[in-house]
Amino acid sequence: MTVTLDLPPHVERAYLAEAQARGLPLEALMREVLLAQQPYSAAEMPPEEWVREFKAWTRSHSDLPVLSDEAISRESIYNDRGLQMATLADTNILLRSLYPEHPHYSIAENALSALRLRNETLCVAAQNLIEFWAVATRSRGDPALG
Repeated sequence: MTVTLDLPPHVERAYLAEAQARGLPLEALMREVLLAQQPYSAAEMPPEEWVREFKAWTRSHSDLPVLSDEAISRESIYNDRGLQMATLADTNILLRSLYPEHPHYSIAENALSALRLRNETLCVAAQNLIEFWAVATRSRGDPALG
């Protein structure tokens, strides 16, 4: 669809400057601006269009620097703010730590011990409890622990 816009000169100049600064044709910038203000949600968008728009959005951020592991570490993000983030205990870790005969028992125990030594706050979600109950209450003849 082609649309002709009658913009005030100062608005037109601002969009032209933005397009030049980003190395885009004015039409591409205006399309981006309009799509960002689209009247329907992404959930209503056809899948092919969503994929196309997502890829366009990711390409528009290609000049961003790659962050180091330190820059995105939990310590870097939370320690200077006095915040502590809880660690979600995976159902597999919980289950395997209860079955000493399981081949991954020591891995699970070591993981939990390491978290306790670091004074991590461990939490369990409702989904973990449902999964735990489903597996822990199976008879021994069933394929226990996947």
